[in-house]
Amino acid sequence: MLAFSFNSPLVFEHSFIGYSSEHFFILSFFCLSGLIYIRSLGKLNLERQHRILFFSAIVLALVQLSRIPILAINGQFNIETDLPLHLCNFLPFAMIWSYGVRSEKIWSVMFFWIMLGCSQANFTPAVRESLFYYDAIRYWVVHAFLVILCLYPAINCNWKIKHIDIWRSLGWLHIVSAIIYSINLATGGNYMYLNAKPAGTNFYSILPEWPYYILSLEFVILALSYLLFGIFSVIARNKNELSPKSAY
Repeated sequence: MLAFSFNSPLVFEHSFIGYSSEHFFILSFFCLSGLIYIRSLGKLNLERQHRILFFSAIVLALVQLSRIPILAINGQFNIETDLPLHLCNFLPFAMIWSYGVRSEKIWSVMFFWIMLGCSQANFTPAVRESLFYYDAIRYWVVHAFLVILCLYPAINCNWKIKHIDIWRSLGWLHIVSAIIYSINLATGGNYMYLNAKPAGTNFYSILPEWPYYILSLEFVILALSYLLFGIFSVIARNKNELSPKSAY
């Protein structure tokens, strides 16, 4: 009988390798799953769509939180590394808030964090374990499905991002970063990678060393936010032009 623990894989016996067949399979799986989720949910009335978005965010938060008791049971919990304080790890809780109160303003701030942060985490993953380790499953479910949940209101609920949202998002990111940095100093952790680069080959590898990579990220985030805003503005404009005009 196969045991499902934090350290025991169900199938593979190797560490995760970026841009391997496994990586492309995972990305393809979540792209297809996201398409099915968005199309299927879009057929429901708006009230049911909002409720399902809310409960989907709760499920993601529970998946993320489950890591703590599993690590504790295995005697592996470390306050320096295992609190849900990395950006993508606490975003499910922010999405619960956004969808719970149905706030387009909160969502628009999270939009840039998720689309830039989680997309980067999907294409240059920091996960160490391969499928089907528990932590690999948790990593991909949270990071990939956050992107799907984030895109949904823009596609089916007509929620929009505005130019001011770029600066609101950046401003709140600074506030959150200051709080997390204080927690890092208290715990000795490196949450949100504010004290050092993450290990392995990833987006941070092309940036200068600490603390200069943090300053570099300011410009990278701002440039990518404007690019993302431009892309979605064009999509929204074309969508409006293709929509049937009211006779009234």
